[in-house]
Amino acid sequence: MIDPARLLIHAHNHLGSSKGAPNQTDLRRAISSAYYAVFHHFLRSVSDHLIGSSPTHRKRPEYRLVYRSLQHASMSEVCEAVRKPSLSDRYERACGLASFSHGIKGCATAFVDLQRMRHAADYDPVRRFTKAQESAVIDTAAYATMAFDAAPDAEKRLFLHLLVFKVRD
Repeated sequence: MIDPARLLIHAHNHLGSSKGAPNQTDLRRAISSAYYAVFHHFLRSVSDHLIGSSPTHRKRPEYRLVYRSLQHASMSEVCEAVRKPSLSDRYERACGLASFSHGIKGCATAFVDLQRMRHAADYDPVRRFTKAQESAVIDTAAYATMAFDAAPDAEKRLFLHLLVFKVRD
């Protein structure tokens, strides 16, 4: 099973994997690992919520089906909607609330920001990254997972459902 916490450790290790300033490859891999820590934290949370979190549940085929069904773009779309000061009318009707708490908004904002950084790290061949930027990205990823875990259970469940199910008018 992919362990989001280990991905953050992996990102930290890339910062110190070479003597002197980290090279661009290490910085890029660290950024990617930090994003994937949050991505997999959400995937695990959704799957645990819908299927169950015991070792037996996690071995069931439907666990993998749920885990693999989420897509980066649709997750980002939900996070873009959730991180705003107030939800759009469509989301408000679907969720029954005008806005999410600070913690859910924070993890949604972090997801969007981390995804943008990962795209730059993975696909922009001329962009340069610094150790300070990478350290900030790792801190953002750690914050996102902690903010999500600390959010009220009802809001976490609602957010997870939004990640899985498309909101329709």
